[in-house]
Amino acid sequence: MVDDGSTDGSSQTCDEFAARDPRFVIVHLPANGGLLGARRHGIERACGEFITFADGDDCYCDAQALERLAQSAQEKNRDILTVAAVASGPEDRVRSTLESWNRICPIPVMTSPLKILQETFVTRRAPAWNLQTKIVRSSLARRTLAFFPVEKITYQEDVFLYFILCFFTRDWEQECTLTPAYCYRIGPGISTAPVTLERMRIKAPDSAKVFGLLRKFLG
Repeated sequence: MVDDGSTDGSSQTCDEFAARDPRFVIVHLPANGGLLGARRHGIERACGEFITFADGDDCYCDAQALERLAQSAQEKNRDILTVAAVASGPEDRVRSTLESWNRICPIPVMTSPLKILQETFVTRRAPAWNLQTKIVRSSLARRTLAFFPVEKITYQEDVFLYFILCFFTRDWEQECTLTPAYCYRIGPGISTAPVTLERMRIKAPDSAKVFGLLRKFLG
């Protein structure tokens, strides 16, 4: 668990979990560096065969969800495995989120990075680029570390990371047999709140940063 400079008592909660279960590794950061920075610290310290990402206010659908996902990822031996989610929040935003996250791709298994990128970012027939419903091989995730930016990004940061993951992957598969595993809570965050001029003012610079980073990555 990455405590990204929390000020609400989350740090103590993380330590309590670690004291009860040695499988929890806690990373305490002195200041909030944004979601992308937190993901980088998690990837650096992960020691399992596969990695998945969870936001601090979300949860898994049941206590065995991660065990099932790990077993499925091992059996299929894929670099990226995409699973289904459920969501809670305003009805219209739940519907639009799940339509993109749980979209059934007409090509359930892809072994070409170019094809994966096309289906995700161009035709958008594959599920969206969010990382919460992706099971990623740890060795693949570590290949992205060299490209993480220093500056803090608070919008579309997962577009950047998932693009690089797809660029380096061997293969991708959509898991269509498992029941939904991830429960996404749609709150007043920057990614899910209604669009206003103030939010556009915040989003626009980070969008420009992300696309600038991708241009630099592609050379």
